[in-house]
Amino acid sequence: MLRSILPILVAAVPAAADEIETAHMLASRRPQAFAAYQAVLPKGFEGDAWIRILDGVSEPIRIVRLEGKDYALGFSCKPHDCGENGLAFLAALDGSRAVVVLKSEERTEGRVEVYGRSTPAERTLLKEYLRVPR
Repeated sequence: MLRSILPILVAAVPAAADEIETAHMLASRRPQAFAAYQAVLPKGFEGDAWIRILDGVSEPIRIVRLEGKDYALGFSCKPHDCGENGLAFLAALDGSRAVVVLKSEERTEGRVEVYGRSTPAERTLLKEYLRVPR
């Protein structure tokens, strides 16, 4: 499903000189996007570094263009317990908005929760991105 949705919704942006190699690097490389990411998270995740500051297992951030705006598309999961504890996010590089999809046995009782104002297309993209085997 993701393979069919991703090309329609997202266009790759040429790699920047300041490539974001992990989700945790988002704060230093794209502080406006990181601020937007943190702004949509509800209170209560302060003790979860893999959620609050993206200090978990991750992969390189993809810079994507969605509906004319550039976003960081990324993934983070709980170290040593990724199976049912992960999140996917879209954060506008200009800091104007972000959307997070989180699934965690501990924090959401295994339910998928969406934070931030999102379109149906964004929710679909992030839910599928969260399901991609890693």
